[in-house]
Amino acid sequence: MSAIGGDLVGRAKKFRAATKIEHHSVANVGEALERWSKFLQEHETTSRNDCTHLVFDNYIDWWMGEKRSFCLAIAEDNTLEKLYACISQLYDLGIPLTLQEKQTPQVRFAQDIEIWGLRDTAVQVEELMSPERSFARLLGKIMGEIFKKESLDAMVFDSTGYSRTKGVMKTSV
Repeated sequence: MSAIGGDLVGRAKKFRAATKIEHHSVANVGEALERWSKFLQEHETTSRNDCTHLVFDNYIDWWMGEKRSFCLAIAEDNTLEKLYACISQLYDLGIPLTLQEKQTPQVRFAQDIEIWGLRDTAVQVEELMSPERSFARLLGKIMGEIFKKESLDAMVFDSTGYSRTKGVMKTSV
């Protein structure tokens, strides 16, 4: 039984609107969720100075207890490796964590694009970010003008899905 009580598999299904949570590499899903919930809760911190990872958009998730800080302190190497294992296994189970690293001064620029859709449809990321699309070309041109280095790197992360707060689909890149 978890510190938050109840069936974590059922809780995860409810929070993630999933019909099943399973993967061939996980023999006992309930035990795995119990272990990861305990690990994540043990590493929650209320101190912004100690915080290394944040829960994206303060998303209330299946693993959280009643007192949520939305901040994790993952400092030691072995703890970071354990977090990576947690992230990997939960991704395999179809319930990826909604974490982000705390930004450091080395991050020069991050662009967050959100497009609110309808109850069951959203703009596909490929419609925005494919190199042949006008939006991606315009964004690339603007970034090239702002950051004039030849070795400019870009990464696109897609977290498109259903917004429980608004009740509609949302394209997020």
